[in-house]
Amino acid sequence: MVRHAVSVMTENEYLAAEAKKYNPHVFIISFPVNSARIHPVPRGRSLETVTVGWIGSPSTSYLLEGIAPVFARLAARHENVQLKVVGAALDFSMKGIGFIKKEWRLEEEYADLCSFDIGVMPLDDAPFNRGRLGGKMILYMSVGIPIVASNLGLNRTVVRHGINGFLVNSLDEWVEALSLLVTNAALRQRLGDEGRKIAEERFSLERQADLLVKEIRAAAHSL
Repeated sequence: MVRHAVSVMTENEYLAAEAKKYNPHVFIISFPVNSARIHPVPRGRSLETVTVGWIGSPSTSYLLEGIAPVFARLAARHENVQLKVVGAALDFSMKGIGFIKKEWRLEEEYADLCSFDIGVMPLDDAPFNRGRLGGKMILYMSVGIPIVASNLGLNRTVVRHGINGFLVNSLDEWVEALSLLVTNAALRQRLGDEGRKIAEERFSLERQADLLVKEIRAAAHSL
């Protein structure tokens, strides 16, 4: 199918590279965000409770379990930190830290995202995950919060280390990056503001729609 297509649409660079093995006419339409509907909200002061958030699906919550020791260590350092998880498996739990868990609902997604102060994107190097862009990172950026993400796969194409978040390689680095953000509201704000700019420039619904229309017209003219 890819070989005989006039043009091939993929979601990210990894999948585009795979498709180009069979067809040179490949373009990328990334996870879009409606920046007119999803926008940042004012954040709390540094002494208030800081919420580390994750939003996802039951099938990917095992990735959060993989960094469980991080949250206990973080809570041991900072009494004002809590973890909020949206959309995890029904039996998912987390010990050693103040923990909020709720189901994902479309009509509540924006409010849930706005309740986060920091967004996390753990990842492993499984073949399936190498092709995952991680739409949650783009959602985090769209509401103006910094990201802490595993330094793997396509996380590196979204997170600019020290600009809109941090890329980490070990449990120790997870703890240090999150601790730095928990204790520095100004840093959270700065990285979150940069993330919002990136979301608007690269992932806005308007930009992705323009790219899609352009590619469809080009494909039609080539027939």
